[in-house]
Amino acid sequence: MFSQSAIWYIFFAGAGSGLAFVVFVIDSFLRRFRPWFFTQYRPFVAPGLFLGIALTVLGALFLFFDLGRPDRILAFVLHPSPNALTIGAWSVLAFTVCAALQLQVRLRFAAAVPTALHIALRWATAASAASVMLYTGLFIQSLSSLHFLASPLLPLLFMLSSLSCGVALLLLLGFLHQPRGIPLRPFVRLTKAHLPLLVLELAVLIGYLVLMAGGTQAASAGVARLLSGDCSLAFWGGVVAVGLALPLGLELVLRGRATWNSTAAYALACMAGGLALRFCFLTVGAHPSMGLGLVVA
Repeated sequence: MFSQSAIWYIFFAGAGSGLAFVVFVIDSFLRRFRPWFFTQYRPFVAPGLFLGIALTVLGALFLFFDLGRPDRILAFVLHPSPNALTIGAWSVLAFTVCAALQLQVRLRFAAAVPTALHIALRWATAASAASVMLYTGLFIQSLSSLHFLASPLLPLLFMLSSLSCGVALLLLLGFLHQPRGIPLRPFVRLTKAHLPLLVLELAVLIGYLVLMAGGTQAASAGVARLLSGDCSLAFWGGVVAVGLALPLGLELVLRGRATWNSTAAYALACMAGGLALRFCFLTVGAHPSMGLGLVVA
């Protein structure tokens, strides 16, 4: 079985890198193509980067405790080998360093650093964040003995979920800053922009289940566990109802009448759904008799 630490690691690393990627889109594309929108989000670029780094480091700590011995962490760095865990460790390290450098430059040396270096740091942070989001799905999908998880749609599903969690974290940052007079409208606009991402995530999830239902006996049994077995409550309640249906419903029902409280509820639902998704898939995907966790021999 995957350990609880592994689930939290994958969740926090995905959410943190997802937030950093959302910040990159705002910082790079809105700055250039919608500068009047960018000014409304500018106060959240640095806090978003900081929170993205903090969550990714927190996820790495869960991995550290799961591996059990510091020398195993050092082995990934000092003696790299072409496997998913090594790529993941380097991705997390690269993201943390790039994002920290970008944050330092933004807060302390913005005037002294050439524009080209600013841009290079933003793109390096975005590339390493995308690598972190993708690699968790790629690593789990590469465990071909776990038939339910051996799908090319898994990295895409986890990446979409990570981006969704990133948007949710940015919404929560706005909610926490509302006493300072932060306007609600930019964040309502953010939920509208997030809507297609939720729909795409739902479509990929349905496609994943259909694909696995027609796969091997072990894969179809995993689908049965999700839909009507011991994980059905977490799947239907956590992933579908809370993580997807509730945000979609709030956006459609409250269109034009959103409040800070409804925006916070929207964000928390997305975060809860992202965690439930990882819990359900890793619980169902790993056969209990295998005793599999993120432990490297």
